Amino acid sequence: MVGIGSPHGNDRLGWDLSQLLAGQLPAPWAIRQARVPTDLLDWMQGCERLHLLDACPVVQEVGRVHRLEWPDARILQARTVTSHDYDVPQVLQLAERLGQLPVQVVVWAIEVDSDVDLVPIPSWMVAAACLIRNDVLLEETV
Repeated sequence: MVGIGSPHGNDRLGWDLSQLLAGQLPAPWAIRQARVPTDLLDWMQGCERLHLLDACPVVQEVGRVHRLEWPDARILQARTVTSHDYDVPQVLQLAERLGQLPVQVVVWAIEVDSDVDLVPIPSWMVAAACLIRNDVLLEETV
């Protein structure tokens, strides 16, 4: 599981969620934090299931969680302006072309506004972490 973001403003959402989930998932789950989406390419070897945690712009309400499984077209449609050379969809497409894409890729997109304060951790973020954890644990039993 990889939280994507940075230490700045609401872009820290992916990192904060990954920290909330650390220690809550059984082995062999590993929790990482990526500053840029291309970091994913370094971690895909030997990975069968990849879950990405990332912020997305508010469409309905702050904290709303979207579970998108690659190659869901909504992942490509939800592209936003990024300061990175490659965004998440581009990295996933590249990994697919290189034959490095895990069997399952889930993108957890959580709606957040630019003026939302993430410190202290809001209750909607704790709820999002619980939802994600429960989904992952349910997958483990199937």
